[in-house]
Amino acid sequence: MKTIEIIESTCKNKFIEVIQDENGIYHLKRYETKFDPEEEKLYTIAHLPHPRGRYDDLDSAVAEAKVLLK
Repeated sequence: MKTIEIIESTCKNKFIEVIQDENGIYHLKRYETKFDPEEEKLYTIAHLPHPRGRYDDLDSAVAEAKVLLK
C-alpha cells in the first residue's frame, strides 16, 4: 500500500490519507494530531475506526475524504 494523497481539515489537526493497495483500489485512513500539554509535544494518532469503503478511482476517494472532514 502507498499513500497517494493527504486531505487536511481546515483546522489542520485532522487529515485523511488516500491509500492505494496493490490491486489499484483506494482506501481512506483517518488521523488526528493532538497536543500533550504534559510532555509539550504534538502526536499524530490513527483515529479508529478508519472510514469504511473501497474506491475504484482517486476522484471519488478524495471527494469522500473531503466530505468526512467537514
